[in-house]
Amino acid sequence: MAEPTSYPDLNVLLEELVSGVQAILGDTFCGAYLQGSFAVGDADVHSDVDFIVVTNGEVGDEDLPALRELHRRLHALDVPWAKHL
Repeated sequence: MAEPTSYPDLNVLLEELVSGVQAILGDTFCGAYLQGSFAVGDADVHSDVDFIVVTNGEVGDEDLPALRELHRRLHALDVPWAKHL
């Protein structure tokens, strides 16, 4: 399978994001997709990382604390891309 971007450290971060969201949402999770400059192939090291998460239903209030914690944990990683999510 092709990597989502040409930046290996970003690809690792995106895998952490997707696997974390999948673990939290379970069967509600349908997919995660890059948007913006990464989606059209116009991104560089200064680009932010736009993405959407698609679900097959509403995300429950009970999932919000875990999603916030995932975002906090990813943002705290010592990876420059973590500040671009």
